[in-house]
Amino acid sequence: MNSELIGMAYCRFHNDKTPSMAVYENFKGHYSWYSFYCFGCSASGRIPKREVASWLAGCALMSSGNREEREVKAQDIWRGTERLHDDPEHEEPSTFLHDRFITIEHANKCGIRYHAEYNALVWQGRRTDGGAQEMQVRFISPGGGQKKILTYPVPTEKDIYPLHAVMPWSFFGAGYRTLIVSESFLDGVALNLHTGCYVFTTLSSNFNQRHVGIINMIASKHGYTQIVLAYDMDEAGLKAETHMARFLLALNYKVIKMSQVLTDTKLCFILKPYHRVYVEAVRGVSCNTK
Repeated sequence: MNSELIGMAYCRFHNDKTPSMAVYENFKGHYSWYSFYCFGCSASGRIPKREVASWLAGCALMSSGNREEREVKAQDIWRGTERLHDDPEHEEPSTFLHDRFITIEHANKCGIRYHAEYNALVWQGRRTDGGAQEMQVRFISPGGGQKKILTYPVPTEKDIYPLHAVMPWSFFGAGYRTLIVSESFLDGVALNLHTGCYVFTTLSSNFNQRHVGIINMIASKHGYTQIVLAYDMDEAGLKAETHMARFLLALNYKVIKMSQVLTDTKLCFILKPYHRVYVEAVRGVSCNTK
């Protein structure tokens, strides 16, 4: 048997800071297959042929290049996306979204697109300085569902602006006087759909006072008096929730922390089986202020 290294990728089985997973094409006679080995955590196994591009995509998207090159690459990726459909060709992304309590119709309304080559969902967020939109890619393939890549522009040490995205009232328009703040874009889409509330998502557990300023501006404009913090109940999410609550309480908002409503950390939003429970709990505390 002969093997040929075809690329390095970010490992999907540990918190990889640099590409440490080798992807190989293996040959035996007329037969070939793909495999991986991580030099960081020793994970290994086979990769289905149709998923090789998505396994290597993270490395390609994070490759070096100036801002203009990254922007061109992001635009090329965006042009390669398509609207989602409930049909056999989109069965995998449809299942991925349905498992997260999101309908295909609402995903399309919130600007979620599908890239077939990468087998990934793609969406855009806005920098908190009001600058250009940036793009995130979330791979669907097994083991890579949590991978999110920021494609452009490249933040510098002096110019780090966390992303944010805003989803309006659901299209059935409940009009509750509650603003929900979520950590993840997909969580925000699910909450927007099932509560009818305006949702602001920080797109990570990393936030700064710019986020608070935008939240305050939105809440003041629309008359929101209650803010629900629906962060993941892991260490990073709980820390972000605590900091955000301190800022918002100083601005005299009524703040509800979901970690105090649902104290069972198993209900962490990132765990698929508990998405419905979490969404329904947020709906319960959000839909009591008209």
